[in-house]
Amino acid sequence: CDPSNGCETAFAYYESTARCFEEDGFQRWGWTNFFDTEGTYTFPVYSGAGQCDLSKGTLTANLTVVYANGQVTVSAATLPGYVMQEVQLYVGTGMYPIKGQSETVAPGQYPYKDDSITDALTYSFDPISVGDEFYLIFHAVICGSDEVAKQMTGNSKLMQLKPYPTIFDNELQVAIDVSEDTRAIIQVYNMNGVQVKRMQADLRKGHNEIPLALPGLNAAMYILEAV
Repeated sequence: CDPSNGCETAFAYYESTARCFEEDGFQRWGWTNFFDTEGTYTFPVYSGAGQCDLSKGTLTANLTVVYANGQVTVSAATLPGYVMQEVQLYVGTGMYPIKGQSETVAPGQYPYKDDSITDALTYSFDPISVGDEFYLIFHAVICGSDEVAKQMTGNSKLMQLKPYPTIFDNELQVAIDVSEDTRAIIQVYNMNGVQVKRMQADLRKGHNEIPLALPGLNAAMYILEAV
């Protein structure tokens, strides 16, 4: 299933060692991947590949695994036209994570995760210490960026925007009043038109206060926009 028309669950697939969850009795598709040799590995992430059937899936990202000196670093990068909305990672000596006394493949149980990312093109996890061999499962929710843009810009609700303080160091507060519940993209540009910040915000009808972290900016004038 192609997530260009919405969002799909996605899993990484290292062809040499990938094992489908369904082979071990789980009622969910996806793969656990085995590594026992140090090196750098880059392999695909598929969205919507039900029953682990690649012909049903869409290649939407690549995963890079760097295994060296007893540590593994994992980073994901979407292909053009796609963005990530959440990521979960399992790295361990067992084939699957353990919940209670049983193995699980539910992404919410993976120990390394970020459920709050917004329209990410790349994501890197902190290095993880491992032994001589390990299993890895990577899951993400991946959306078509065109679909995300439609969701963000398709709203015609009345919106009033007010930033404060107008002179700031590292953080700006944005007060936004909207006539209905909606979702907006908040963007900051320098005077040369270069985007320096972009974030998504879910807004409730009425008054909203949104903190906008802007560390490391040079002293200058900037343009704030919400769409």
